[in-house]
Formats: sequence, structure tokens, C-alpha cells
Amino acid sequence: MFMLPETSEGNGIRLYRCVDFPNKWELDTELLRGVSAADTMLIKRHNIWFMLTNLNQFLFSDHLSQLHVFWSDKLRSSDWKPVSPLPVVNSSRIGRNAGILYGKNGDWFRVRQRQAFNQYGAGFSIAKITHLDLDGYSEESFAEIEPVFFDNLKGTHHMHGVDDFTVFDFVTAERYS
Repeated sequence: MFMLPETSEGNGIRLYRCVDFPNKWELDTELLRGVSAADTMLIKRHNIWFMLTNLNQFLFSDHLSQLHVFWSDKLRSSDWKPVSPLPVVNSSRIGRNAGILYGKNGDWFRVRQRQAFNQYGAGFSIAKITHLDLDGYSEESFAEIEPVFFDNLKGTHHMHGVDDFTVFDFVTAERYS
């Protein structure tokens, strides 16, 4: 069992291996060094590993806009190559990762965070990954998710699923007198 915790302040993407679930994890491999990355996700497709990550290439703290995709033959590698020299998505509206969904017929869907004025995690959208290989990446919008699935919600920004198991988050608005 592995995990990719948020390590943007550490300037790298680090893969941890579980030694004793759920309490003991050890650094296994530093996948990328010298990058400020957020919300990194890994997909294995056609025996190739793909890393979808939001890189901050500027001096301020912005991981919202630029989606980059890298590939490697092995998960536990420090030699990841970009599928494109430029971001595959460059949009503050849909650039930030918010999870991955695997469809029953083999399709992959990328969940994309949506921010609002003065609100982190206002909602998210889902895009079907239409092309992912060593030559590039493309996606097409599939659905928009607004935080209206429970009463008094203020926002949502993450959804992730595999098989019949899906998790998501939300923020509620409560008033105290």
C-alpha cells in the first residue's frame, strides 16, 4: 500500500510505503525533486504509470492553474518524463486536480476543483480523459457538481472513487447564536 501525501512545501513529490497500517509509513521513493506540486495522482494504463500533478512554476503559491502529466515505466522511479513540455491544462477554472474516478468500462475521469471569489473549494467538475499516452493528454467536460447534495453546504472540492467505493468532501455553513 502506498500514498502520495501533499508535499508542496518540501519541493518534491514523495511516494510513501505502508509498513504497519494505518500508523507507520516510510519514504519509499522521491518521484520528482525540485518541484512545488499539489494534488498529485497516479494512473497505471497499458503498463505505463502516469502522474497527473499541479505544478507551481511561479514565485507565489498557486497550484490552481497548471496541470502537468509525466510518465514512467515503473512506479518506484525517480526518472519521470513529461508527456508535454508545457502544461496540458492551463486554466484556473479547471486546472487543479480534485480526484480520479475509474469507470466500469475502463474509462478514466479526472475530477477538477473549482474555486470562487474568496472561497476555496466552491465545487468541482468531472472530465473524461479522452487521450493519455506518451504523446499527450486531453479531456472533455462530463459533469458539473455543485454543493447542493446536502442541506447547508458551502462547498466541496474532492471526489475519488474505485470500484463501488467513492469518497468526497464538503463544507457546511452553520450559524451559532
